[in-house]
Amino acid sequence: MPSLIGMSTKAENTGLNQRLKFFFEEVGMSTANLRKAVLRQPSLLQYGVESSLRPKVQFLRDELDIPTSKIVKIIEAAPSIMGLSLSGNIGPKVKTLRKRCGLSASEVGSLVSRAPTILCCSLKKNIEPTLDFFETRMNLSTDQMRELLHTTPRVLLYSVSKSLTPKLDLIQQAIKYESGANSVTEGVLATDNEAIQDAALAIVIGNPSLLVTTNDILQRRLEAYMSDAGTLLSDALKARDRRAHDGREDTNVVLTRRKRRVIEVSVGSGEVLRE
Repeated sequence: MPSLIGMSTKAENTGLNQRLKFFFEEVGMSTANLRKAVLRQPSLLQYGVESSLRPKVQFLRDELDIPTSKIVKIIEAAPSIMGLSLSGNIGPKVKTLRKRCGLSASEVGSLVSRAPTILCCSLKKNIEPTLDFFETRMNLSTDQMRELLHTTPRVLLYSVSKSLTPKLDLIQQAIKYESGANSVTEGVLATDNEAIQDAALAIVIGNPSLLVTTNDILQRRLEAYMSDAGTLLSDALKARDRRAHDGREDTNVVLTRRKRRVIEVSVGSGEVLRE
């Protein structure tokens, strides 16, 4: 950035040296860390220490309970955060996530640590539309949204219209296919939108990473499923590396293409609850 050339380096506590001292000594960044951050955001070395840099670091550390070691990684990955307004930008985003998803300040800090660019997203164009999508299209409760963000915080980075909606549409179309129904065939699920939505929700909750894969990858997984008559959709879209179930009784909608029926089973016991 040309304007960096005119910055003072003569006095220890003014100009560029003051900023470098802040990043190296107060934040604990290495030369390599800072180099990556400046390459991403050259104006980082123009922000005032007292007016911009220190307040942001204190907010991340004291308000969001983010360890200094992780703040280093946040600045390296998303240095533009340091140029955002606390009161007019970062604060409202944190407040919205806490209010609508039931998150504590430290839980928001955990999300930011894992996906720093969340704070760079537009509140009006990205975060709020995504939360609206969770509530209206997916019918998620506050607790379910909280759990989804814990599992897959990067979902907030994806466009509702270009990414999330098309993925959910693909899954719901596959559910219709598995039930033996399509746009011209009358069937139980063809006219039961609530059942289709519930089945899609069960699949997504079981594997939230489906929402952050690419549309093309999801499409290929569904095409592979359709070519294998012996595979259930719930199996085809389950997480690649699933953790052991915690033992709580839960239910999941399982659709089988071969028997043209819908059954509800207990995940904990495998017992058929409703057929």
